[in-house]
Amino acid sequence: MKAKTINTLGDTVCPSCKEPLRGRYCANCGEKKLERDEMTLRHFFGSVWNAVTFTDIKFLRSVLALLFRPGKLTVEFFAGRRKLYTAPIALFFFINLVYFIYQPVDALNSSLRSQTEGQFYSEWASGVVDDYLSKESIAPENFVSTYNQMAGQVSKLFLVIFILIFAVGVALVNFRRGELFYVHLITATHFVSFAILSMLIILPLVGSLLIWIYLIISPQSSWNLNPNMGPITLTILLILAVYSYAMQKRLYQQGFFVNLIKAALLIVFFALSVVVYRFFLFVVTMQLV
Repeated sequence: MKAKTINTLGDTVCPSCKEPLRGRYCANCGEKKLERDEMTLRHFFGSVWNAVTFTDIKFLRSVLALLFRPGKLTVEFFAGRRKLYTAPIALFFFINLVYFIYQPVDALNSSLRSQTEGQFYSEWASGVVDDYLSKESIAPENFVSTYNQMAGQVSKLFLVIFILIFAVGVALVNFRRGELFYVHLITATHFVSFAILSMLIILPLVGSLLIWIYLIISPQSSWNLNPNMGPITLTILLILAVYSYAMQKRLYQQGFFVNLIKAALLIVFFALSVVVYRFFLFVVTMQLV
């Protein structure tokens, strides 16, 4: 009996749904026809490289649009041109994966120090921690390590909640009768992705490089960077405000003053969302430690 060989090329019907093939993709289920150029070592190692580094052209195109063309990804997504770009939630989670691996600035992870210093509820949070330590008889240094480890896990688990919180603000600023909340959710996803990539990854990297160069030139100097410092926070909010204005202009094409007011309101809601999210993380983490 003749052995059956693997059918790799020359299919005239879809192998999944058996519909006739009229191109590289099945019109019925979307199954892709295997082509000869996909059976080369070059294609194989290219696939390995893309899987490991996530640097395919679609991803690079999405990152460039996210950084330099505010609102474009959202416009393209709802225009139906989605094959050219990485899906919003996939882009968001990859950027957050990079952030949580590298994490030059503690903003969304919210260590115990960042929770008990610089927040409007920090005095209350410190009191909660002191009460916990006195009741459980735990050494402060041991508790800090336990809390920070748990906070890292909680922040990864509930990260999508931050987008949901901010999406409410986006919906309030851009309320239109009959418009689905999903529109504001995708807008919020892209905006938060930009904020994390630019403000929490790229900017600290550039800042660290400049500080490193400064310390080499002036070895007797010292530099202590506190991300909760007022000037740094104001600078970040200003950059986000400019981005927010450009995003509003592209998405809704309204007048200058309308876009300006909405951009300012979005930054207010974004700042409030960060505070609410960090407070939420503190409460949840304290319940789990």
